[in-house]
Amino acid sequence: MAGVPVWSHHGIVCTGETYTKVVKLTFARGASIPDPSRLFNSSLDGNTRRAIDIHEGEQVDAVAFQALVKAAVSQNTVPRVPGSDQPERASVRFEPDRTEASARRLIEKKAKSGASQAQPVKLLSGGNPQIPKADGDAPVQAYIAAMPSWKRDVGRRLDALIVRTVPGVSKAVRWQGQRALWEGWVSRWRD
Repeated sequence: MAGVPVWSHHGIVCTGETYTKVVKLTFARGASIPDPSRLFNSSLDGNTRRAIDIHEGEQVDAVAFQALVKAAVSQNTVPRVPGSDQPERASVRFEPDRTEASARRLIEKKAKSGASQAQPVKLLSGGNPQIPKADGDAPVQAYIAAMPSWKRDVGRRLDALIVRTVPGVSKAVRWQGQRALWEGWVSRWRD
């Protein structure tokens, strides 16, 4: 099963997806994050998440984006106020299907099996690369490398900004974005 990049630090910070005309970054708790620069331009009607749709040729304000990422991380680390209706901001626990090390072993095994050229990554509708679910930087970089045309440059820049803003950020390729968010919410309620 293919997935999308997920950046997390004590919970999901954001997910990334490509669509036909946009690169979308969805912030799991974006509705509760201050956005004075108005970067959020999608999913504005919901009570929980917000998204940034980036179109070809658009530039993202790096300082404003880093402020959103920092605010998302702080939302993940805020403890539940006693007597509050707000859910506890606990870490999202994923049960990895494939660790980064096992993903690398699989890649090495395929390389040794005599495959002279890497198979091109299949793009799903809208240009989402079909990358297997896995934890770590390698699958996220594979996803970004497989993004078509201008979207690849946007993906590289946003990944670099997130890494610079959140040292020690966890990366993974998980289920399609909405499902990754849903899995994160469900795991928080079960704990």
